[in-house]
Amino acid sequence: MEDIEPEAIDYLHGTIANMCGRIGERLRNKSLKFRTVTVKIRYADYSTIQRSKSIPVETDDQSMLQQLAIEIFDRKRNPEKYMRLIGVKVSGLTERGTQVALTEFF
Repeated sequence: MEDIEPEAIDYLHGTIANMCGRIGERLRNKSLKFRTVTVKIRYADYSTIQRSKSIPVETDDQSMLQQLAIEIFDRKRNPEKYMRLIGVKVSGLTERGTQVALTEFF
């Protein structure tokens, strides 16, 4: 496997989207929601960073997962270094229960 050049942003975003799709499917299959998204980047020189972002309410929304992962990646990546590995994970998992209506809070 070759290291990926930093200019291949469409390829990198596509890879992240693919990972988020698989994670989203697993969450739905196991009836889970997440609250925190973590992105891991390992560069060609083997230096590694890992950054997370939490949201206030749990969700299993795949588009939210993808949006958060790409946002973290874009903010934290070094645009001058080749990448060897990208990873996405979710945490703060809870079981998906019945949906709560807004009127139940009043």
